[in-house]
Amino acid sequence: MKQSDTADSESPRSKLLLISGLKSQPSKSYAKIDFGDEYERVLLEFSLLGFNPQVAGAQLDALMLEDGDAVVCAVSLGAKVVEYSDAGYDSGVILVNPCSHPQALNKEYTFYPLFRYLAPALELASYALGWVSVLPILTDDMGDKTSIALIVDQIFWGAHIDVEFTAHENVGVVISTSDEIMLNDVLYDLYEGAHFAEINTLHGRIGSARDAKLYETAIMELLDQITT
Repeated sequence: MKQSDTADSESPRSKLLLISGLKSQPSKSYAKIDFGDEYERVLLEFSLLGFNPQVAGAQLDALMLEDGDAVVCAVSLGAKVVEYSDAGYDSGVILVNPCSHPQALNKEYTFYPLFRYLAPALELASYALGWVSVLPILTDDMGDKTSIALIVDQIFWGAHIDVEFTAHENVGVVISTSDEIMLNDVLYDLYEGAHFAEINTLHGRIGSARDAKLYETAIMELLDQITT
């Protein structure tokens, strides 16, 4: 991951480290979310070279050492980065529609067979493409350029690699009641001990003009709970 310029001109009391999900970059994912004046937004971007949440988690830990009072907010697959870091235990964490545990994937989801069964083959194909796989030749659903390697790695890690994580009172989880990708009853079990906020949206629609305010309200509610 790399840190981009902060979105706020001043430096409020605490930093809010923002991580996006599959394909989408945080500058677009969080564009419609207003965190108020209390937080300085820091955008953490995935590399086009690929996705490894263990490595990204270590990078996140290094940032947290610089700003011990920072809070982390991660969407969908980005939650896996947080759960591979010490930030998941030592600081305030907001996980939005977390897609970290394969057992919580909805088998009825249209693309589940792709995620679960074709991901290993796609990984091999990505390696076979060599340097072509890391070029920004694809356009994601929010208009940013992305690479084959990044997308394929994310699908593989999301569908096949579980992460050990124990939720606690400094963790907040946003659940979408109409989530088509994740099984909410499994998420409630996996994150037992965390604070929850429910909203009526599909999965990961935080960048949507229609749903952004629902996410904003839920996130701000959880921030109040985990930072006081």
